[in-house]
Amino acid sequence: MNEVLEACAKNLFRIADELEQAAAQARSAAALFSSNQGAKACSHVLVVQGHCAVSQELLDETAKSYRLKLDGD
Repeated sequence: MNEVLEACAKNLFRIADELEQAAAQARSAAALFSSNQGAKACSHVLVVQGHCAVSQELLDETAKSYRLKLDGD
């Protein structure tokens, strides 16, 4: 498999992992908000945002790499 495509696949698996972790943290935050633990919930919300930010960075990197591959073909 082409190196660029391998890197894209690797990034997409990492994105999936990050988003699964974000979902788990979001569920934790929701439960904490529901039990009137807003301050603690907010820390989980920041973790969700961190996972989403990493996912977005990986997706941007993947899109740029693939675009460069298409320009090279």
